[in-house]
Amino acid sequence: MSALPQIIAAATRDVPKTPPSAKQDCSDVLHLAFFFDGTGNNRDADAAEQRWSNVARLFDASVNDPSQGMYSYYISGVGTPFNGEVSWVDKPDVWIEDHMLGGAFGGGGDRRLLDGEDRMNQALRQAVVNNAKKMGGEIKQYVEKNKNASLNDLNKAIGAHRLIKVINISVMGFSRGAALSRAFVNMLVGKCKRQEGNSLTLDGFPVRFIFLGIFDTVASFGMPAHNITLPLEQRDLRIPACVERCVHFVAANELRYSFPVDLIREGGAYKSGWTEKVYPGVHSDVGGGYGPTDQGLDGNYSRIPMADMHEEALKAGMKLLTLDHLKAERAGIAARLVVKPETQKNYLAYMTAARPPGTSVEADMKCHMKSYYESNGTLSRKKQPLAGQVSFNSSSIKHAMWGTIDIEAPAYAEALKTHRDVVVTNRGTSEERVFFYTFKPEQWRLDAWMTNAPDSIVHFFSHYVHNSKVDFIANVEPFSYFRPRGVFEQNSS
Repeated sequence: MSALPQIIAAATRDVPKTPPSAKQDCSDVLHLAFFFDGTGNNRDADAAEQRWSNVARLFDASVNDPSQGMYSYYISGVGTPFNGEVSWVDKPDVWIEDHMLGGAFGGGGDRRLLDGEDRMNQALRQAVVNNAKKMGGEIKQYVEKNKNASLNDLNKAIGAHRLIKVINISVMGFSRGAALSRAFVNMLVGKCKRQEGNSLTLDGFPVRFIFLGIFDTVASFGMPAHNITLPLEQRDLRIPACVERCVHFVAANELRYSFPVDLIREGGAYKSGWTEKVYPGVHSDVGGGYGPTDQGLDGNYSRIPMADMHEEALKAGMKLLTLDHLKAERAGIAARLVVKPETQKNYLAYMTAARPPGTSVEADMKCHMKSYYESNGTLSRKKQPLAGQVSFNSSSIKHAMWGTIDIEAPAYAEALKTHRDVVVTNRGTSEERVFFYTFKPEQWRLDAWMTNAPDSIVHFFSHYVHNSKVDFIANVEPFSYFRPRGVFEQNSS
């Protein structure tokens, strides 16, 4: 069924239903959109290799037109150069956060949250000034005379004129940027005042949180086995009930130990208007960030979850251009969003063969992991290369660290049969033996490895799904391909 009627309804939600008149309300409707990129993702730095995340791509599809009350802001990912304003006093701290603490420990998270708040305040002030000038008369004279007045001072002086009718806030994020998106919404809601009828005001203006779209939330920071949430203090990642539409896309095949996913589900249930969907692929297959041919694979698949998020955002009323509008007005940006017909065809063929049950996040993840093991096992038995194999074989450092999945699988299978320790590289170190004693794969994972997969499943994984472990900190993460990904529900505390 076409989403067009819902998109049109959302886009015209705040249009007055009465004919224009001399006494028509002069207040304005503001649309504020915030895009928090993932760890290591930076729209400007990623341009040379076309490695934009889905958040960066969708930011480029957003509408930023202050004259029409539409403001769009991009916040670069932690572990990359901060793109907000920085005083000379803070520059050394920012450099340390971006280059030394950001990737491993999430440094710079607080700075990005405060930057989002600063940009919002600037937008509100600009909107008040713009609308005051439109009204003319004494209101216009006041703002022109008090050009440096703060938002608070402007509100005190001319707030009674209702220069802002309502603020619609939309937020997107990926990875730790998704965690920051959730924390950002919580921070703003915490600054709101609840009015009669359960509505909210922010800085005296009515506010609605119309959309929160997040790709594969990862709130943990730090090295493996030291998973701590966002730095400096615990952040409440619980989605506030006032968020009208929340969509979370989860990566089924992410296996890095330090990348557990934080769901939006609470107590096994979802609030009305909230959706959590599982996609095959690793973290950046779902959230974007791989180049067109990284690891010898086709990077186009990540545009499928991106296109789905694009549609969800439009249906909720977020101010983005449709793909057709982009093709007409921003052809270069549109090219970054297009899903190739062959990619869509192969994805649908895979989904038909895999048949995820759709009963829960965990059930769908298990289904896609079963397909992942079947596909890799089939390729291994046929002596065909696996994702990341070229990268693994070309690096003596990676090769000296931990084995790939085709080395692990037979070692684990033999160890489970004989109740002996396991060796997953040629070194047979004590660390490997200790690891096996503390972890034994579930039997279904090894059984799936030994099962031949249908061609459609093999084709999908061998062409589109990357290996996120082999290039992560030079393949030194000492945790198995047969270990389940951490899955956490948001808590109500």
